[in-house]
Amino acid sequence: MDKNYPLVEGAIHHTYEYQGWKIRAAFLQLDGPAIRMDYSKLWNDQNIQIKDYELQSIASANTPEGTTWKKIMYNNPALPGNALD
Repeated sequence: MDKNYPLVEGAIHHTYEYQGWKIRAAFLQLDGPAIRMDYSKLWNDQNIQIKDYELQSIASANTPEGTTWKKIMYNNPALPGNALD
């Protein structure tokens, strides 16, 4: 799947599964940090939508000390209103 839908074209991709989650990560070099990660829930007869508290936990775990996240607008025709704030 990573070859058809890479997170970053030309990067090294690894996929992990952990406690009901699938995590894809892209690396520019084998011993380097991930430059992009994709989180999704594995289907198990439950709602696979990521809840707000789960998103906050993911963001907190991936925020280096002294930095913050900022919401940005993006264009996605599949969303009502066509944007996320």
